[in-house]
Amino acid sequence: MRMADKVLFVHHGALGDFLLAWPALWAVARWVRGGMELAGEDGEERDEREMEKRRGIGGKTPFVNKGTTVPRGFPPEPPFPQKTFMGGEGAGDRMDGDRGGGDRKDDGRPGAPGRQKACLWFVGEKQRSAWTEPLGARFREPDAARAIDGLFGARAWPESLEKTLVIWPGLEKRPPVPEHENLWFLPGCVPGERVSPRRRYLDELAKRGVPVHGDYAGAFRELFAARREPDKTVLLFPGTGHPRKAWPLVKYLELAVRLAARGFRPICVLGPVETQQGLRAPADCARPQSLAELTALLLRAAAVVGGDTGPLHLAAMLGAPTLSLFGPTDPAVWAPLGARVLAAKDACAPCAALAPAIGCAHGRCLAELTVDAVWTALAAMLGD
Repeated sequence: MRMADKVLFVHHGALGDFLLAWPALWAVARWVRGGMELAGEDGEERDEREMEKRRGIGGKTPFVNKGTTVPRGFPPEPPFPQKTFMGGEGAGDRMDGDRGGGDRKDDGRPGAPGRQKACLWFVGEKQRSAWTEPLGARFREPDAARAIDGLFGARAWPESLEKTLVIWPGLEKRPPVPEHENLWFLPGCVPGERVSPRRRYLDELAKRGVPVHGDYAGAFRELFAARREPDKTVLLFPGTGHPRKAWPLVKYLELAVRLAARGFRPICVLGPVETQQGLRAPADCARPQSLAELTALLLRAAAVVGGDTGPLHLAAMLGAPTLSLFGPTDPAVWAPLGARVLAAKDACAPCAALAPAIGCAHGRCLAELTVDAVWTALAAMLGD
């Protein structure tokens, strides 16, 4: 492939898995905005401070270009000659496929004749575009979405994607689509490695020459938690995608009693999965009907407590003090970014790399995590 006029970032996984992939999207968005320059054929990155110096931005400057809302670390425009992501012979050809330009080559200068930047699109659940569009990743252009859907079961790479780079993070299995140089599948889990998919995705991008260093956590908070105003609410998430990952409901209720006695307002938060599982919670509970409603709850929380579940990733990324309770799954792999972790001390925990692999019948590891231990950790976070 010699040219790219479009980059598709594809993610169809669960909420927590998407948030683990968000730093990779942040890095891709910076790369596309910066002109898709590769760090070098050997995959080594430029020093981030040098890149910021050349682009005229500092590590503590949240925005650039007056009047814009460009996240921290984003270059305003491509500042120096580029190599396109495919590198090698032909690098520097127009990214828009030379529409109307004949054989003219791009000289790499910003504003050079005929030059167009590649467009970045997000293909996934529409609600999540609220977290992609501020990065410049627009929601699934119809033609692009149809082309991605058509990849499943296809025998060959479609002509409609010949000038498109598809970046596809996934936890373990490569999607059943044709092999092609335009497809970058980023595996998030490698058997035997205790590494977060968040780190794995960034490492996979770095291997391909995409600069990945920077404060993605700070960028997320600047974009989505600027209006965070915590009150006395403490959110409790008793449900998880797998019942063995859940701390017993009766212990959440005892924790809620302790919180109320100290002037806090404990609220149990139930999602669609918990409703389907028939989980019953006390009257003071919330059932957010959208990710926007869930985010609004988290922005006013004094603290958040829950198991290995997607909303805990969002809480931590929004800057809410987060206490994550782990049993059969490995916190070294799945812990939310910046969360306080309490892990079961049972000899058999952790026992599963992925939730579907949880096979224990007893689930005693989380059952043995005491309310006293959770309260001690939570009280310290609340300053109580």
